[in-house]
Amino acid sequence: RLVRDLQAQGIPIYPIPGPCAAIAALSASGLPTDRFLFEGFLPSKAGARERRLGELAREAATIVLYEAPHRVAECLASIVQVMGEAREVVLARELTKTFETIRRGAAGEIAALVAADGGIRLVREDGGRHNAFDKLIGAMARGGLGWDGGFALLSSRCSYELVEKAALADCPLLVTISAPTRLAVDRAAHAGLPLIVLARSDALLARAPLV
Repeated sequence: RLVRDLQAQGIPIYPIPGPCAAIAALSASGLPTDRFLFEGFLPSKAGARERRLGELAREAATIVLYEAPHRVAECLASIVQVMGEAREVVLARELTKTFETIRRGAAGEIAALVAADGGIRLVREDGGRHNAFDKLIGAMARGGLGWDGGFALLSSRCSYELVEKAALADCPLLVTISAPTRLAVDRAAHAGLPLIVLARSDALLARAPLV
């Protein structure tokens, strides 16, 4: 109630990072915290997702969900379809980072905001700057490499661990300004993860699923 009252007065609430992102989001959501259910990821296919949401609709506790960035719009559309556009939801993303967003409202309103946001969301793995990044972002903004509701993971390095992270997050595109390691190339190929490599390395380019 305190968080909700402060937010109603226009006072921003910033969660303090801890070992659990769900708790950090819940603490700043303004939703009831006396009882909550951590559901995690819903099924990726619309039918299975909406069946599960139908079961959750009877739950009285606050429901905490995780979702991949490029499926947030689909998940919100399913919530509107099953639970109604008036259902109160909170969207929390990029917590504790530069572009932290915590937005509470009716499901229909939040779904419309996310749908309007659309386009490309660029997630940078490191804080460094590089001219190649700026050129790439400019090209994407002009629609040259665009897609609806997707995101790219940008990094100045391309290790096996980074590719693994991108693959597990269902990232549809990985961009790096340095040649990837051979292990990283093999992992990307196995995951079907396209790479844009902004560096010259013919031996690696020949083996990678490159764009």
